[in-house]
Amino acid sequence: MKNYKLKTGTTWRVEDVRHRLGKEVEHMTDEEIIDEMDNCYKVFQESCLQSGWDVIDFNFKIKENK
Repeated sequence: MKNYKLKTGTTWRVEDVRHRLGKEVEHMTDEEIIDEMDNCYKVFQESCLQSGWDVIDFNFKIKENK
């Protein structure tokens, strides 16, 4: 299961998370890590969508109606 590619739209794998977080995630199963990364991705995606709308709100130039 360690080579399972996480469903986050990235190239991250369970072993990447284990390497990065080390002892903090030793007790977690691969499935638990996958679930947590999927949750992180959902939050990240929602934040990107919101920040995209913020960019549009602040920078979109509307032409005057003639």
